[in-house]
Amino acid sequence: MSATVLHDFFDGRGPVEAKIYDNPDGSPGGIVDQGATVGKGAWVGEGATVGKGAWVGEGAMVGKGATVGEGAWVGEGATVDKGAWVGKGAMVGKGATDFAAIAEAYRAERPDIPVIPDLDAKILAAIQADGASLNMLGWHSCETTHCRAGWAVHLAGKAGYDLEKRVGPAAAGGAIYRASTGRWPNFYASDEAALADIKACAAGAAQGDGK
Repeated sequence: MSATVLHDFFDGRGPVEAKIYDNPDGSPGGIVDQGATVGKGAWVGEGATVGKGAWVGEGAMVGKGATVGEGAWVGEGATVDKGAWVGKGAMVGKGATDFAAIAEAYRAERPDIPVIPDLDAKILAAIQADGASLNMLGWHSCETTHCRAGWAVHLAGKAGYDLEKRVGPAAAGGAIYRASTGRWPNFYASDEAALADIKACAAGAAQGDGK
């Protein structure tokens, strides 16, 4: 069973409970956030860190001292070299990303996270309603104005707000997005960039391209 430690991932939360990853050979590996996912047979080297909402695929290798940032994705069998840094929301791996598979695996591991089908389409419809808007400068400005993460929390209802109370708005919004779509968007983008991505993801989901 993995040991737990307090660790500061330098993402604004301060020291949080995390786990020391057990590598396939039983050796202690790096530090993995409780909200991250590390696939079967993956390795996380000594001194490496895997941030909240990050995804490390089956058989992947995260080298000693490497960093996999918040919401980043390391594909199946991919390698992050010793001391390397995979930034927030970045993706490393071969081929197209199977977001549906990521969402399915995440839901299996985190059944407590609310799932919203067609999340981006529902957020887009909500912010286009009379009196509603998207404001990326605040999680919840009012009942009808939220940022992208805030809208995800709001649309999940009581379960979303309960999750937010436990882990904070960014982690709650990210977890709902990951469980619903397989992705972890940039919650610190401008209004224009966030809206453009929401529209693109909603259109992609409608066309069945896995976004």
